[in-house]
Amino acid sequence: MVKYKTIIIGSGIAGSTLAYELNKRNGEYLILTDKKNPLCNTTSLSYGHFRVPDKNFKEGCLNVGIRYEKINQIESNKEMVVDFLDELDLEYKEKSFGLIVNSKNKNVRGGLVLLSRIQKDLEIETKNLVHSFKETQKGITLYTSNGIYDCENLVLAIGGMGGSFSRTNNVRYSSYGLHKNYEIYQRNNGSLFYHPFGINQGRDILIGSDVSNGEFINSENKPIFSGKFRNEIKNDDYHENFQDILDVINNLYSYGEKVFFSDSNSKIEIFPTVHYTNGGFDTNLESKIKGFNNIYSIGECEVDGNLRNGRLPGYALTKSVINAKLLGYKL
Repeated sequence: MVKYKTIIIGSGIAGSTLAYELNKRNGEYLILTDKKNPLCNTTSLSYGHFRVPDKNFKEGCLNVGIRYEKINQIESNKEMVVDFLDELDLEYKEKSFGLIVNSKNKNVRGGLVLLSRIQKDLEIETKNLVHSFKETQKGITLYTSNGIYDCENLVLAIGGMGGSFSRTNNVRYSSYGLHKNYEIYQRNNGSLFYHPFGINQGRDILIGSDVSNGEFINSENKPIFSGKFRNEIKNDDYHENFQDILDVINNLYSYGEKVFFSDSNSKIEIFPTVHYTNGGFDTNLESKIKGFNNIYSIGECEVDGNLRNGRLPGYALTKSVINAKLLGYKL
């Protein structure tokens, strides 16, 4: 039986950042992942986009039901993001919607650059699937494919909850079955956030720099956007109008139309895709899962709000880093 002070399940941005903080403080920890490669996750597939709270942050979050104390926690610690990127010696650029990690290789996304730097000196055990766990008087016992582990603190950083949804197959988070197999209360699992510009059957998305030099067209090669929406897309300033843009595309699909993105190089069919799910484990401000003594949840598997949407919209990486750093101080 192997004993650690803290075991982290999941090697994405949240779990890796927590391990990074514990490693700095000579804390005893271990990351477990069932993947062969700890970089094989949605963080590495992302563009490394950190949305930084602005003057509209509070109002926008309150409108979708985010807890007020959670909003204040993220806003008051937003400097952690820039400090963290600087500490990692990463280059980044400012965009209208926040910061995005630079990649010197056009075939490598910023998320992979970011996660590779964080994981450089971390203790990570791969190909180890967690089957079950239980709380005991001495801590927490985990039963895994590689044996039995004991720890004082268990941190779930297992990514967003999801399944397979219509017109897309990009959301296949197994999450080790933890959200299905254990009696951990969750909320908002039926609430989904769609991105209008999915491609490759919904497995990928086009971002602002991809779409600014082309047009969204229908089957007759006619533009589907005009005026305000077209200008916002061209200027990479459409993020606050995802739902309205999505409604235009979905309306065309409802009449049997197809939608494409066309530029000088290609013509690609568009599939609105599940960008993330809003559900997750119910936690307090210290990221402790309600009803448990020393079991925590950080990142996309944590729910943030009381209403239907219940997740910080567009702040996945920002929230994950802040939650992980705060929990790292505590543990």
